[in-house]
Amino acid sequence: MVRRVKKTHRKKQGRIKEVKKRHFPFVRLFYYVALIGFIVIALYTIFFSPSLKLKKITINELKRIDAQEVKEEIWQLLPEEGLLGAQRPNLLLTSQGKIQKHVESVFPEIESVTIEKKIPDTLLVNIIERGTMIIACDANSSSIQESCMILNTKGVTQKKADFSSALLKSNPYVQININESLSAKEAGKKVISKKQYDNILFILKELPFTIGIKVSSEIQKTAVGSAHIRLKTDEGWELLFDAEQEPRVILEILNAFLTAKGGSAFRSQLTEVDIRLTDKIFYRIRNEDEKKVSDVKNET
Repeated sequence: MVRRVKKTHRKKQGRIKEVKKRHFPFVRLFYYVALIGFIVIALYTIFFSPSLKLKKITINELKRIDAQEVKEEIWQLLPEEGLLGAQRPNLLLTSQGKIQKHVESVFPEIESVTIEKKIPDTLLVNIIERGTMIIACDANSSSIQESCMILNTKGVTQKKADFSSALLKSNPYVQININESLSAKEAGKKVISKKQYDNILFILKELPFTIGIKVSSEIQKTAVGSAHIRLKTDEGWELLFDAEQEPRVILEILNAFLTAKGGSAFRSQLTEVDIRLTDKIFYRIRNEDEKKVSDVKNET
């Protein structure tokens, strides 16, 4: 009896295995068919779906550059139709790096470009325009412009300044002459600090509005390792200040001093104003050799 039960059990197990063997190929086939179908649908969605066709390019507000010109450059970079009639430009397949490099090469007024894809059909382009640059030149060089280096915003030399390049022809810059040797081999040399960089540009930008005077775009650093800056105004007199000091305070002191002394009539007699100290102002009058001193507290 026991033998019969065991024999019957073996027969059942055998039939079950046979059924599994017969059904397994169909399950596996169904799995592969479903996988292939999923891949086909995914590829269609990526390459051929009209819903992912790039339709809009949005650009942040710009001051110096025409945003429409940037859009036209991007559209011209993208082909109308892709491989095997795929929808182009396709948002997912659009190369952000390619667009970034192209836009930066065409518009020297642009400092950087970042691009973001917004599903299903929009490209978000964020552009940072270049501000006024500072170029450092060796004042002791026989040919000053041949020894000039462009500084980054941290006051460090980047590359040799090519005054015939689109970069310098398209962007405002300030030339600072220093008593230090500069060469393209010395890229990475710190000339001024970031604080001095920002303060110099702030003072040059605000002087026409605060005092009503314009200054030359060529200034001078008075000594190696010094933060003292000398610049020439359009009225003929020179201004000396410390680029480490708070620029708003410098402008307030200068404005109060010039106003107290008689405004434009007094300025026409000046040859130099030195506000490098926080408590005293030194100045020279035309045809007078000695410097005069004014107490900041009394003038302000």
